[in-house]
Amino acid sequence: MDEILDYNDINKYIEIVGKTNIGLIENIIPDFLSIGNIRFIFAQLLKEKISLKDIVYIFEKLNDHADEENREDILMNLRISLSRQICNSIADNNKTIFALELSDKIVEKFEDMFSNEDDVISVDVNIVQKLIKQLKKILQETSANIENVALVVPKEIRHVLFSILEDYVPGLSFIAKEEISKDF
Repeated sequence: MDEILDYNDINKYIEIVGKTNIGLIENIIPDFLSIGNIRFIFAQLLKEKISLKDIVYIFEKLNDHADEENREDILMNLRISLSRQICNSIADNNKTIFALELSDKIVEKFEDMFSNEDDVISVDVNIVQKLIKQLKKILQETSANIENVALVVPKEIRHVLFSILEDYVPGLSFIAKEEISKDF
C-alpha cells in the first residue's frame, strides 16, 4: 500500500477536502501533520481495508486528534472514530462480529515484546508461530460457517500485531475493544 498510495493521491484528497473546508486543511497541515504523516495514516487504513470514501469526515477526525504525540496515536484514535465503519465491514448482516480474543497471558507476552523504549521490537518467534498455528486452525474450522473473523486485541498492540500477522493469517481482521461500536 505504501508503494501504491503516493503524494499525488494525498494531494488529491487534500484538494477534495479543501473545496469543502479549506480551514480544516490549513489547521492540520503543516502545523500538526505533515503530508508524509497523512500518507502513513491513510496507507495504514487502506492496508486494513478501511475506506477513505468519507474523506471530509476523516480529515475532521484527524483535526480532532492532531495534537496527539505521534502518528501511531493519531491512527489509533482515528480508528476509534471510524469504529462504526470498521465494525460494519467485519460484521454479518445481523450486525454480529465473530471474534477471537487473546488470553491475558498471551496479551501480556506481546505487550512485553512491544514495550521496548527503542524503536526496535524484538519478537519471540516461537510465540508468534504458535499463535499463527492456533489462528489458522481456528479459522479453518470456522470458515465454512463464518465469512469474517476478527481478532480482538488491546489498542496499544493492535497495529504492531497486525503488521506481524497480516501476511501469515490473511483475511483475519484486527480490532480493539474500543473500536467496537455499540451498534454491533
